[in-house]
Amino acid sequence: VPGNGSFEWAGTLPVKKLPHLFNPEPGFFSTANENNVPDGYKYRNAVGWTWAEKYRQQRIQEVLGSNKKLTLTNLQELQFDYLSIPARMLVPLLADLKCENPSAEEARQRLLGWDFKLEVNSVAAGIYVAWEKEIESAMREQLIPSVASTDIRAIPLNKVLDFLLESHDLFNNTEARNKFLLSQLEKATIQLQQKLGMNQQNWHYGQAAYHHVTIRHLLSNAVDPATRKILDHGPLPRGGYGQTPGMTTSSDNQTAGASFRIAVDTKDWDGCMFTNSPGQSGNPQSPFYRNLFESWANDKHFRVPFSKTEIQKITAAEMQLLPD
Repeated sequence: VPGNGSFEWAGTLPVKKLPHLFNPEPGFFSTANENNVPDGYKYRNAVGWTWAEKYRQQRIQEVLGSNKKLTLTNLQELQFDYLSIPARMLVPLLADLKCENPSAEEARQRLLGWDFKLEVNSVAAGIYVAWEKEIESAMREQLIPSVASTDIRAIPLNKVLDFLLESHDLFNNTEARNKFLLSQLEKATIQLQQKLGMNQQNWHYGQAAYHHVTIRHLLSNAVDPATRKILDHGPLPRGGYGQTPGMTTSSDNQTAGASFRIAVDTKDWDGCMFTNSPGQSGNPQSPFYRNLFESWANDKHFRVPFSKTEIQKITAAEMQLLPD
């Protein structure tokens, strides 16, 4: 903001005046960094303006509101739920269409038989993510003037879906929209052919050449290859993307998302389930430097007991710090 004095602090806002709920009617509250500030909130300028898209929270709400008796395992699975609500909205638009390009037509048929989950071994997931990116890129070129392209680098996905699903001036009619969808799908297949080869069986989403995770140490570029191999982690294949509850970003290499996750049944504190990455030690020579990386990348929780007796049963080492 300008430093001209017009944005000075006006004081502090008591916690009780922040947006809040008390005993929400569904019996739960969920959030995934989406805009959850109520309309008409009196102190709107006291809350931030940068939010994630709404689709992760919608999927969490969908699972928690399913009226099922959820177990601890269900809640662990929700932390790496890879169902894409945008995919569930976009893919049906291809149902009554046909691509003239054989490879694009094969891709279209794969999408129509898909469960909308961005799983590691899913070819359809790999096709969908490439298609969504081509759609967003094409819309960006059409809607953002070149003079503003350096400042506005992306169009929110909810706006993209609005243009495709609602009546807007971007497409004169449904036929024009359908032609646009097919052309972007063809571009996506060409991009995947260049990236992963002509055989669509090799287009599975999670792989080193597509969606994966590589964690690079801060000193990675300053050391020799042998040392770099000791310091760095990966690559390992990943599922999900930026719009799934299991948020793994929409770039090929996961650059953000949850490393630490916890699921708790409060009647059994010794049964707490965690993930973390890459390990419990920052020392590359420690056996605990990368001991959690593979299980984290494969969405496997581990138990962290709470009581002293249970902790002592699995203690690997103790360190005593004594005064000089």
